[in-house]
Amino acid sequence: MKIQARKIDGTFDIVDSDDMAWRVARKAVIIQNGKILVIPQFDGYDFPGGSMNKGEWPVAAVKREVFEETGFEIKTGDLIGVYPTNYIRHGSGKAYSQINIFYFAEIVGGELTCDNFAPGESNYQRCPEFVDISYLENNQFKMYVDETPEIIEKIRLKMSDSPLL
Repeated sequence: MKIQARKIDGTFDIVDSDDMAWRVARKAVIIQNGKILVIPQFDGYDFPGGSMNKGEWPVAAVKREVFEETGFEIKTGDLIGVYPTNYIRHGSGKAYSQINIFYFAEIVGGELTCDNFAPGESNYQRCPEFVDISYLENNQFKMYVDETPEIIEKIRLKMSDSPLL
């Protein structure tokens, strides 16, 4: 079957689904002092997280990835949603069919750093930063462009339900 897969520049290529790799990723939405933690990547942003290793449980994987990308230890909270995406990886050109599992999370330890990036991540991402929700609405998320408004709305609802975040 032929499928559209998003490239990093926002354009699409048509790929054969038989040539795509399957990937499961977890993402953490962390709200602290009314701001949301994001990771600048390329000319856009992403939430902390990444792919699961074989045999790894989803919550353990998101905790590991958030620590690698931010230096923070987290406790996961409510499931935000599960969002599919098809994309072509920068550099390798490999096509992926990916499921993104989003959780709310809170920081329970550690400190903000970019010293723990996995090999190669520093080639395309910069140090994490906390931003206002209005900033999220006006900037680009590369992986789940179509789902971004829904994710932001769920963040907005969470913030209104818990004004101390």
